[in-house]
Amino acid sequence: MRRLTLAVLPLVVFGCGPTSAPSGATPGNSNPLQTAKKSDKPTVDELKASLKSLTVKEAQEKYGKPVFYMAENNVYAIGFAGVTVDKDGKPDDITIFGFTEKGELYTDDKGVPGVVAMKKSDPIPEGKQVSRDDMKKAILGRPPEEVKRVLGSPEETSDFGSTQVWKYKPRTLDTNSNKPDTTFIVNFADGFCSRLTMTN
Repeated sequence: MRRLTLAVLPLVVFGCGPTSAPSGATPGNSNPLQTAKKSDKPTVDELKASLKSLTVKEAQEKYGKPVFYMAENNVYAIGFAGVTVDKDGKPDDITIFGFTEKGELYTDDKGVPGVVAMKKSDPIPEGKQVSRDDMKKAILGRPPEEVKRVLGSPEETSDFGSTQVWKYKPRTLDTNSNKPDTTFIVNFADGFCSRLTMTN
């Protein structure tokens, strides 16, 4: 499968990250009746309803540097920070868009854009054991700094140019055999976690 190129333009951040103070009150305003302003960012459902088309280039130009990347079955999932909010107006950690091999927005049979919100995983420290599936959900598609936030620093690292390999102390469980894994290796390609090796 060919890899969809993200570097179609300089990855300069345009307003990425969490929104500023959600309250409508100005600093020092102690009025308890002051209500928070409605976020100027849409919910995922609002965004899907408003999207007619979107290319990878347009997404990067509008939302900045990707914080998530994963490819499967010719659909490319690319995530950005600071794009959407939940129903309570709180910023979503990551908003993920699906794109086709041509770099165009993926839509389902009913024409609904492939857009979902995702929360960041809680840290998984050494000594804590999780299933292989939970580990994949926690770090696949994430950049190295996010993997390090979740897992801490690796025991060993190897650098092969555009690919890196990080070795950690095992902390996953093979739920099929109910045995703890003895090997846990994280692979990165082009700046994102692309594969996990977990064996026992």
